[in-house]
Amino acid sequence: MDRLLRAQAKLRKQCEASRLQLVSTEIDLAITFCKVAATTNDLARSERNIANAEQAYTSASYYFGSCKQDSEIGEKLILLEFLLADFGCGIPLRKRDQHAHRTNGY
Repeated sequence: MDRLLRAQAKLRKQCEASRLQLVSTEIDLAITFCKVAATTNDLARSERNIANAEQAYTSASYYFGSCKQDSEIGEKLILLEFLLADFGCGIPLRKRDQHAHRTNGY
């Protein structure tokens, strides 16, 4: 039984680490989409990249809400929220102690 509990704890830890990696990757992807949108002169490309950034933000917010707090990821998420707000996106800025729970778009 003790072996089973240790294995279960190990799997939970691995799951949490994978979830944090997913959130971090989604945020990085969304930031990249924002940078591309900000530097293009093509309106359609800009709008498409903003939409992609919003979708990645939604996914990151959803999974971050079920993760233990990670200050580095939390700070990146806040940066992304400001970037999206600069584009006039209707994404509300979260307070540090709140989690945004949204349905993920994937």
